[in-house]
Amino acid sequence: MKFTIRSRKIVSFVFIVLLIAAASAVALLYTQRGQANPEKPTLPVAISPISFDAAAAPGWRKGPGNETSLAAFYNDADCFVSLFEKTENYDEPTWLSKLQEKFAADPSHIYAEGGVIPLELQTVQGPLAYNLHPYTVQKSDRSQSDVYGEQAYGFIPLESGHLFFQAYCDPTEAELLPTALPALEAFRYSPVD
Repeated sequence: MKFTIRSRKIVSFVFIVLLIAAASAVALLYTQRGQANPEKPTLPVAISPISFDAAAAPGWRKGPGNETSLAAFYNDADCFVSLFEKTENYDEPTWLSKLQEKFAADPSHIYAEGGVIPLELQTVQGPLAYNLHPYTVQKSDRSQSDVYGEQAYGFIPLESGHLFFQAYCDPTEAELLPTALPALEAFRYSPVD
């Protein structure tokens, strides 16, 4: 039995029609199955109260985040900043003493405080003032540190919990304060009720 060109075209056409019919049937079943179960639970969309205004911090880009935190990264050097919304309630002296305890528990590094820098976080209710506490870090034996050599931390108490800021830079690539300050000021906070 020899197939002619005409019979090959007919067989190809029938095959394509059957394929289209099968795909349509599958799509119809899939659509009906989704409609048949209206009680199917949907996950709520998490809305983060923290955002980052990259236009306010040239050279910085928004990084990963979730409903309680957000990071930003500097394009030209090994620096990053982050803001966390935490549930623990602290006042600033208690928070600072916990930070100092953390540093004291690390005998392999020397932490030197670099003063206090007043900053503001922009919120929908207006700016919230806070203090940034910069530190330089080096290994106890003065060798090259295996952690970021410049770090800074900030804290804002809330009615329920607190906001926690972190900034880290490798000082061989960029100075922390002139590099990170615009990024820290580019965070925005809009509490979700």
